[in-house]
Amino acid sequence: MMDDIRAAFKALILQAKWMDKETRKHALRKLRAMGQLIAYPDFFVEPDYIEEEYRGVSTIRVVFKAFCNKNRNNNKK
Repeated sequence: MMDDIRAAFKALILQAKWMDKETRKHALRKLRAMGQLIAYPDFFVEPDYIEEEYRGVSTIRVVFKAFCNKNRNNNKK
């Protein structure tokens, strides 16, 4: 997803008729330097919260439990 967003920004920069050469150069430099931070609320990895919040909704509970387990395993790496 982030690659798609970067590609879209690059296309906008390259097609922007209002940018002069120097501005375009700086914009592309900033684009290359752009970091990537994907965040989610802490409660997403707290199984008890999810269990309580979605009690009685079995499909959602299974999906969120799988999400929490995957993230918990990824955070151990």
